[in-house]
Amino acid sequence: MLMSIDSTDVALKHQLVFREVLNAFAEPGLWRSLGSTAAAVEVLDALLDNDVSLWCSGSTDPATIEQLRFRTGVKLSSECQNASFVLLSNVGDLLTVSGFAQGTSEEPEASATVLIVVADQHSGTPATLSGPGIAIQRFCSPGGVTAAMWKMFQKHAGMYPTGVDVLFCCEGQIMGMPRSTRIVVVS
Repeated sequence: MLMSIDSTDVALKHQLVFREVLNAFAEPGLWRSLGSTAAAVEVLDALLDNDVSLWCSGSTDPATIEQLRFRTGVKLSSECQNASFVLLSNVGDLLTVSGFAQGTSEEPEASATVLIVVADQHSGTPATLSGPGIAIQRFCSPGGVTAAMWKMFQKHAGMYPTGVDVLFCCEGQIMGMPRSTRIVVVS
């Protein structure tokens, strides 16, 4: 969990958020606290710069997009297929993971990191996660995630090393799901 940080020490704050993002991807399926109320914005503030691009879903507040662009220098992409980072401000905005940059076998790092804002941590369709960073399996059910969405992620998990890395954001918490994670929908 992050310490409370004075707003004047932005560099330290970004370092701590970056560390929590790494931890979230190292231990998929565990919610991690960022100590703020706007996890997606905190993560993007820490990760974006003028070398990457961002695509935001239509439900994203235009003022938030402008603030991110101003503070980080990120280039805004008009197409999600070309973006390094994708912000879906509502889980319902998730149309298809295959529409995002998947990378290639030679350049898997060219894939997108997708941040999905969910309403809560436990009201979605349940799934079990397994793979690197998970001892046996881990149960999760982010709010609004449906069985069809899990199946979409399942399909792309078999394409490793290409695919997308997903970060679920709920209030001040994040949960990572790297592209190597295997998913089984609980029926």
